[in-house]
Order: sequence, then structure tokens, then C-alpha cells
Amino acid sequence: MFLLRLLSIVNRDTMEETSTHDKIPMYIIFSQTFEILKTLLKSRTEIDKNERQEWSVGLPTIFAITPTYQRFLQKAELTRVSNTFHLVPNFHWIVVEDSAEKTRLVENFLNQSGLDFTHLNIRTPRLLRRSKSKPRWTKSRGLEQRNKALDWLRENVNPNTTRGVVYFADDDNTYDRKLFEEVDVQTNK
Repeated sequence: MFLLRLLSIVNRDTMEETSTHDKIPMYIIFSQTFEILKTLLKSRTEIDKNERQEWSVGLPTIFAITPTYQRFLQKAELTRVSNTFHLVPNFHWIVVEDSAEKTRLVENFLNQSGLDFTHLNIRTPRLLRRSKSKPRWTKSRGLEQRNKALDWLRENVNPNTTRGVVYFADDDNTYDRKLFEEVDVQTNK
């Protein structure tokens, strides 16, 4: 939408300043605008990576477990929570998809996120899935995915050498970084 609005502004301004014989073809305006946007996005990504906080030896690792499933707003919701997670030091994000296979969308998103992460998947068994005609509260959601993440933690993190906290962070919620600062304070007491 932004790109279309930008093109209409650029095109309107260009048309007003030139005669009808000197009009710039739309494809040239589009390609130049696209290159500008690519440059802006690339520089923003580099800034984001530089703004990430480093790992601190004195703080515990926060392992956030996020179950997710394929839906229209999935990437938007993952983006929103990841923006908060970027502000948290010593953060490891465990994202578990409710699917038979890992999806390309989530895989690409995590690879480009700049966060330390683990990407897992497990499909909820048919018997544990809620039918569309039943209310949401009739079946637990994300249970299999949370258990898969906990299994991964048990297999891959040694509690004798790694201080850490497990936090269940659903992707449809919003988090304040102060929550994670409080976790750090409480575990250092």
C-alpha cells in the first residue's frame, strides 16, 4: 500500500514538471522506487543487528517458548513479539510450529530475525484438535508444541552449567521488555 501511494505521488509530481513528450515511463519510476526501498530496508536490518544487546555472563538465559500455527496474521504477530525480544539480553527463542513440517515462512523469518533461536515442529494429533464448531476453550492449544520445546530443552541445555528461565510467550500477545528485566532481577537474588 505504501509503495502504491509513493508511486502515485512520484508519478503525479513527475507528470506536473514535464511536458507530455518528456514523461518518465512508469516502469522506470517503479524500479527506482523499488531500489530506494530495498536500500532503506537493508540499512534498517543492519541497524537492527547492531542494536541487539550482547550476551552478558552475569545474567540468566531466557528461553521463550512460542507455539505458532499457520494463519493470515502469523508473520505479523511473530514480527511484533520479535521486536520486543530484540531488546532482551541473553535471549533464546524456541518457536514450535503446529505442522507436520517446518514452513518456509517461519524458517525464513527466524533466519532473518537476528535472534538466537531454535525452530521445531510437531502436529497436534487429530484427537486433541478442536473442531471448528466447538468453542476455543474446549481444547488446549499449543500443548504439544510446548511439550516439544520442553523436551528440546531437557536434551540440549545442561541445568548445571546454564542458568536460565523458561517463559511461555504466545505469538498473539504483546510483551513489555520490563517483564524480562524483572525476570533477570528475580533470578539474580
